[in-house]
Amino acid sequence: MSQKLKSEFLAAFTTFSSVAYVLILIPELLSLTGIPFATALTASALSAAIATLLMGIIGRKPLALGPGLGLNAAFVFGMVLGEGLSWQATLGSAFISGLILLFLSIIGLRAKLIEAIPLPLKKGIAGG
Repeated sequence: MSQKLKSEFLAAFTTFSSVAYVLILIPELLSLTGIPFATALTASALSAAIATLLMGIIGRKPLALGPGLGLNAAFVFGMVLGEGLSWQATLGSAFISGLILLFLSIIGLRAKLIEAIPLPLKKGIAGG
């Protein structure tokens, strides 16, 4: 095995090791809402695998992608447990908002909306 291939495997193992906790923590959080753990685990693993593959193939960047803890915590504790909404309705609204953002991106309006947000607010949103 060449040195370059060994380095690539080591990098992949290191990256996976640094984000592997998400495969347990996210489904555990989601199961608090009534979503079956196995279903949440499958969805988390598939979404991370597909997003990471697309980042490598299309984006040509060696980055691992997956579900984020911040948004999942907001979903679980803010919307479902906090506001009493059903997890089905909350995920449905997230799907619809994703479709709206996709449409806004296709027509070029999303970029214009982002440009209209003041820089301090952008930094605050990015920081969580």
